Amino acid sequence: EFGVELPLPLVFRDPTIAGLANLIDTHEEFSVAPRTPVADPVIAPLVYRRTPAKTQKDFYIISGAGGHVLPFAGVVKNLMDDWSAVGLLDPVLAGEDPVASVEETAARMIRALEAADAREPFLLAGYSFGGLVAHEMATQLREDGKKVGVVLLDTRSTHLATKARRVYRALADQKNRMRDFVQEFRPKAGDEPNGHVEDDDRPRRARLRMHQPQIGRRYVPTRHDAPTVLLRSQSGKAPMAKPDHGWSEILPQLEMLHVAGSHLDMFKGQNEKGFSETLQVALMMLSAKL
Repeated sequence: EFGVELPLPLVFRDPTIAGLANLIDTHEEFSVAPRTPVADPVIAPLVYRRTPAKTQKDFYIISGAGGHVLPFAGVVKNLMDDWSAVGLLDPVLAGEDPVASVEETAARMIRALEAADAREPFLLAGYSFGGLVAHEMATQLREDGKKVGVVLLDTRSTHLATKARRVYRALADQKNRMRDFVQEFRPKAGDEPNGHVEDDDRPRRARLRMHQPQIGRRYVPTRHDAPTVLLRSQSGKAPMAKPDHGWSEILPQLEMLHVAGSHLDMFKGQNEKGFSETLQVALMMLSAKL
């Protein structure tokens, strides 16, 4: 009706009637940084900025198991305007076949960065399972001599945890996977009588929620020298967990910041703004070292 096509990530920047009206009026002022074009289906730009491309600083977000990066749109819109957030999707969400390991997932995302002509230094932020992928990406990039920094968003590794914690986590994961599987396939309000919903990706997400924790448990993170900041949730602390989730054992440049909330809600609702501020501090810490 208005002759304006707004990309979905741009809509999430200000999802109100007034905000959308303003976007329609000023849409020509927004653009994706030329150095991160959508040249690969794994790439999902999250925030479009008015800032000239030459001064933009990109960072890349990887979501947790089975999730999409769009829930982080509310976080990144609170960052300073010279930051441009780019999501990296699991290959399954990009319409590809599942990969067999965290290492292969990381390698696929690195190929996406190469296709987009992304430039150093690479700043990677991974939430939960996504942090394992970000860590492995940093490992592979450092092997190639690339400059990279990592923000682990409350990421835990089975192989860095105490034995008691590993047993507890295995039991909890089994319960959560069964719950998620049932919920994903349960008909919801508005569904067709046979449970079919057009363009519904719930089965795909259900498969991811089963698959990603499995390859995450098999993954053994190795030492690298890239600067890393761990953002650790303050409430709902995991029983029998180490204060830094064990990352200091293999990361000589690890620093840790605390954020309000639990593992599940630390970047949502009332915690969103504070999380954004802490994330920005972490990104600036990494930038100063790179």
